[in-house]
Amino acid sequence: MFQRMAAALAVVTLLLVAGPASSAPAHPFGPPLTAEVSSRGNDVHLVWNGAEDDWVSLGDISGAFATPKAGVTGLALLQESNATEAYFDKHVAVTQAGTACPFVWDGIENALETGAQMHFTCPAPVEQVELSITALTDSNSAYRTVVTAGGAQTLFTKTKPTQEITVTGAGGGAGSTPLIAAGALLVLGIGALVGFATRRSRAKATAQQAVAA
Repeated sequence: MFQRMAAALAVVTLLLVAGPASSAPAHPFGPPLTAEVSSRGNDVHLVWNGAEDDWVSLGDISGAFATPKAGVTGLALLQESNATEAYFDKHVAVTQAGTACPFVWDGIENALETGAQMHFTCPAPVEQVELSITALTDSNSAYRTVVTAGGAQTLFTKTKPTQEITVTGAGGGAGSTPLIAAGALLVLGIGALVGFATRRSRAKATAQQAVAA
């Protein structure tokens, strides 16, 4: 238990989250998860990111935090654990014309700044692909992910985890992926502001409790 708490406090310090990984609740009602998608030749590149507590939830549910190591930070556990790669391999997928594009893990350099990076090698040069994202919806069905491809955005949810998107190459113009309806964006924006304030307050209280314990 002491080792678990020590690892959790390391996550607090390095990922700027506030609370033990073992008791960190999912916060799907804050800012949505994000994924930025681009293509280069036959490769689809995807960068996944979330808020501080989303990374803690990811570390917990993937098993990356299952075995704390003395002197190893939460960020290092996410970077080094095979569980992190295995989780994204299971929960992010790309298909081109009915053929699965093999997953390649590019790793995590800085969770909060550069996110989790991966790519998928498809049989032919990429224009349109079918993307599936279920990361963290196994933790809470209310999680959603805003996918940006070529300047357009698509909302992925528990009930709509797989959609066809148009992907443009790095530095390319706008794709043809449908934009999220303006009303949906407004709701997301309001929810993000309210959720962020609530999460900060709750996180500060949790951190104080953890330190006091």
